[in-house]
Amino acid sequence: TLVALLRHGARSGSLSQGRMDVVDHDVDIMVGVRSEQAWAAQRMQIEAGLRARGWSHCIVRSSVDALEGTEAYYLGRTDLLLCFRQDPPLVMDITSYVASDAFGGIAYVQRFCPAGPGSASCYVPADVGAWKATAGRLRQADIYPLGRCKAGARLSVPCPRRPLRTLQAFWNDMNGTSIAVPDLEKRRIRTGVLSDLRETWQSEALSAEDVQILRQRSAQLDAAGFMSMTPYF
Repeated sequence: TLVALLRHGARSGSLSQGRMDVVDHDVDIMVGVRSEQAWAAQRMQIEAGLRARGWSHCIVRSSVDALEGTEAYYLGRTDLLLCFRQDPPLVMDITSYVASDAFGGIAYVQRFCPAGPGSASCYVPADVGAWKATAGRLRQADIYPLGRCKAGARLSVPCPRRPLRTLQAFWNDMNGTSIAVPDLEKRRIRTGVLSDLRETWQSEALSAEDVQILRQRSAQLDAAGFMSMTPYF
């Protein structure tokens, strides 16, 4: 979703010859909280608000993919919230992270405390969780101060200060070029499918006209005061 907003100011955008770049069909959101306990309260508020707006239900999950019986299985927190809407069909995938002055300027999604919360045994695991591509953590300076991204005709949302660095926490194959212009091969590898049948350029190269359209769209976002792909061309 962040890639789509930086590239198009919406979840999708047109290219040349009537082609569409549909970056993603679901909505991915990051929510920052000051503590693990704060997330427990925040996610209930989010679900209540979505239900009031017609969403059907939400489920909690952990980004820790570990076998039952392992330390990671028992110590991982439920940092994810997946919410579902039936009409129109839509999935919202919310990842929570903790950013507190107490943690030396880092943010994390998982922190393991074998001897209990607040003990000296607590540590950020490097090889599990949603941010394992960056050893489980990001600098808070990569996220804050937040910028603004256009999210459709009448909506804007907060966006991380350094979008590429944030994306690299989730996927280690991200680079500036691959987010500024559609990279269908990486998208296919990551998701197993193409987002939209109108992505007919899957066996073609992007044209110079396509790239020019994307550059112009970024310039328009810049002029309106929003974040864009301009730094990554």
